[in-house]
Amino acid sequence: MLNVYSWHEGEIALQNTTTAPRDALDRMAQYVRSSMPLQHQEFFSALPYGVFGTLDPHGRPWATILAGPSGFFKSTDENHLEIDTMVANDDPWVLNLESSERHDLGLVAGVGVDFSNRRRNKLAGKFLKSSFSSVESMKRSIVSIETTQSLGNCPKYINVRRLESTHRTPVTITKDLQFKGKQLSDEHISHILSCDTTVLATRHLNAKDRQLSDMDCNHRGGPAGFVRVSEDKQSIIWPDYSGNRMFQSLGNIQSDGLAGITFPNFENGDMLYITGTAVNILGENSLMIGQSRITKIDVTGIIFIKGALQLKSVGPTQYSPYNPPVRYLQFENKLAINATPVQSKVTLESVQALSSSVSTFTFKLNDPVLFKPGACAIMDFSSLYSAENYAHMNDRFPQSLNDDHIRTWTISSFPPIDPKTKLLLPSKTFSITVKNKKGGSISTFLHSSDAKQFQPTLRGVSGSFSCYVNDPPQLQSDHLLFIVGGIGITPFLSAWHNLQNESNVDVALLYSCRGDDGKVIHSLEKTPNYFKLFQTDTSSRMTVDDISSIPLLTKRDVYICGPDSFMSTVNDFLASLGVPSTKIHQESFSF
Repeated sequence: MLNVYSWHEGEIALQNTTTAPRDALDRMAQYVRSSMPLQHQEFFSALPYGVFGTLDPHGRPWATILAGPSGFFKSTDENHLEIDTMVANDDPWVLNLESSERHDLGLVAGVGVDFSNRRRNKLAGKFLKSSFSSVESMKRSIVSIETTQSLGNCPKYINVRRLESTHRTPVTITKDLQFKGKQLSDEHISHILSCDTTVLATRHLNAKDRQLSDMDCNHRGGPAGFVRVSEDKQSIIWPDYSGNRMFQSLGNIQSDGLAGITFPNFENGDMLYITGTAVNILGENSLMIGQSRITKIDVTGIIFIKGALQLKSVGPTQYSPYNPPVRYLQFENKLAINATPVQSKVTLESVQALSSSVSTFTFKLNDPVLFKPGACAIMDFSSLYSAENYAHMNDRFPQSLNDDHIRTWTISSFPPIDPKTKLLLPSKTFSITVKNKKGGSISTFLHSSDAKQFQPTLRGVSGSFSCYVNDPPQLQSDHLLFIVGGIGITPFLSAWHNLQNESNVDVALLYSCRGDDGKVIHSLEKTPNYFKLFQTDTSSRMTVDDISSIPLLTKRDVYICGPDSFMSTVNDFLASLGVPSTKIHQESFSF
């Protein structure tokens, strides 16, 4: 039977930041059942692991992952669960339930996640009884739970992996329950950044009727490193991805300001448990560029146990297609740190097709902007997309759900220069060269006839990946080599506008591309002294011999730009040929 679940003030506050109609959100509360349906009972009973959240004596939430043979975690009826498993001595599950000072409400929440098929179901309730006994270096835990809430959840952001039970001997490395104001160690940080899966525990204590208080426990997933560590090493921060808009976890944080999060390493079994004060940061923020909703936990308690997880991952991990790229904090991002803010609407003035899929777009500015050779333009297209176009799932274009519609492109035009002083001048126009990426929302729009009617916002200009330095611009070397792949040709195009007029400069270019993108070079009035094109989809691929045949190789400053795998291979080639690392320059795509 469905239970009439009522949203509390924290959940409502978060829900009201969306465009969802209030009546639709209120109907969603009815999805929360007061008892487990039979399929949930069977689901939990078949799992060899489960995620649970508990409160410590101070009311702080902690999360953990319990594991055991199939059946250790079983449903005896629609409102009761029995758990019988081995747990590390310092696991929060033991510390919070075995203590004679444990929290008086006895709240618990759990989530069952089948990592083999992305199935997920949640529960919440209260402890009925528990017993613990020491067995070697661990504790045997026998716990009975009464469930009062049950809810099915979607498969988004769950990374598929095959997990098998194993036996490990836990070793506690860190146990500091009064961690406020202290810094996470390098080992803690390395562990956090390596994880693609976390589990989150939150609570809501009802001030009017404490018996209506409850907890929430859920899974958070993404690419490895999606949870970041603050610059002062005292907090952790992660972006909120597009979800079902119930906001049960974040709603609890909004109302109670506390959260526990645990980071499991499925390879070696190490577990990092964190609890702390938590806050949701909404709207524009200075911590994580392009994210309108992030969560920050200031760490007040930490436990790090090697070998605590009695599970091992077998075979490769299949990452969720819904995972967005890692969002970096501002202090981690050199482009963001050095960006000159602009916040100006720009108008598309002209389009020049360079190939069937690559075009140069020239924009006009209301106010001139100063930028360096090889700088990046940070452009915001978010006003093109209405928040009312929300979709919970989109299997055809899963990446679209978390798209912030902010793009960073190398400016492929060269800034104007004062003919007398030779100093850079502010420019009233700038150009970007963009490839029409299949399924790409912004690149496809730019290449459409609608682009001229839309005015994106230039949020800033940043960086300078160029053979020119200083102002007036000066060459770093008279012998230059550009090795570029695909649309990585853009920094070369920027520099070439000026290089072709330089005397006594020796320029070599190796360009690897697909389709008819080689026409990009053929569109130039002049070509470099040494030029070779590699058509990777039909005829040839660049080899180490192609690079070694370039005259005066070790005397050249080398500029590499292209996909990560391409740049990695080229770096290996150059190292094997004795090119000094100080002469190798590489474009960064981290922003």
